[in-house]
Amino acid sequence: MTTQVVPSRPAAHRPTRAEVPFDGLGRGAISGPRWVVILAACAVEFDQFALLPATGTVGHWAGLALFPIIPLAALMWATPTGWTALVRGIGPRDLGVLLGVALACLATVTIGSLALSEAGPLGHLPGPVTGHGLYSFLLEGVPHILGEELVAVLPMLALASGLRRLSWSRSVAQTVASVVVAGVFVLLHLPTSNWNVVECVVLVGVMRLVLAFGFFTTRSLWVPIGAHLLSDLALFTMPLLVSAAYLI
Repeated sequence: MTTQVVPSRPAAHRPTRAEVPFDGLGRGAISGPRWVVILAACAVEFDQFALLPATGTVGHWAGLALFPIIPLAALMWATPTGWTALVRGIGPRDLGVLLGVALACLATVTIGSLALSEAGPLGHLPGPVTGHGLYSFLLEGVPHILGEELVAVLPMLALASGLRRLSWSRSVAQTVASVVVAGVFVLLHLPTSNWNVVECVVLVGVMRLVLAFGFFTTRSLWVPIGAHLLSDLALFTMPLLVSAAYLI
């Protein structure tokens, strides 16, 4: 009597810290058709309020929750065992990069706004926001930033993966992907900036390149998310600090 040997299922590949998640040449690569589904989810997420109009408080918060859920669900479908590579833990060096990227984002938006004589992000606030209004403002920003970073990083990884399959070097593929996605963000933000191309390139494009640098340097989504949160926290509470300084 012979014993049939059942082949064991190969363990899911977990990229090391030196690897880029879902690199086109790695064992954790995502196929082209699955990337198409992920990119479609990112497109839906970016314009979801037009596609899925929300009314009332519950609808508003449900819409905000969908910002990160839509692209993340597509990624989990595309790679059920490998999606966690995108949210790997970060160490002391990564925290240093996070803080540096946050300061660079803050400097970019602040200096750019002053140089362009524009109000920048500070101009979107009616005045110093305090109490419940400040808490609500910041709470709404968290899911929005989570979704925005997903919808920026996933297309970058998709494009970099495709270029790597064409035998492009990793550094060139990542640079081209970062520039292309930053350019797309500039174009998408033009209507909300009264078609001011220079303002969008300086305040949106450069910031996206800085955040992309943070991601590809650490290979963790937590770094651009954390840097974006910290820089926005500083920017949107600045009017409150300025008004308090006048009262001293």
